[in-house]
Amino acid sequence: MNRAELEQMRQMDIQSVDIDTLVDIRDVKIDFKLDKKEKIEMYLQQVNNPYCVKYKNIKIQMQFNDEGQSLAEKIKRYLVTASGLLGVTVF
Repeated sequence: MNRAELEQMRQMDIQSVDIDTLVDIRDVKIDFKLDKKEKIEMYLQQVNNPYCVKYKNIKIQMQFNDEGQSLAEKIKRYLVTASGLLGVTVF
């Protein structure tokens, strides 16, 4: 993926994306012992669009920055929030 392709993916409207084309985040495996660059590469290799994934039948649009929470922390926070809305417990 080059920068232009990534920018185009970032700007996609999640509502227009066919959910069947999205990778379920539960299937993404990241080795958290790796450094940041290697974790990013591992993530990119497993998803079609790093900004659009799904959790079961829920579309998720991601945003990234160099500061703040890690991807794992953001996903965990999102799932905990979403599970509360759906009446599901996430540990």
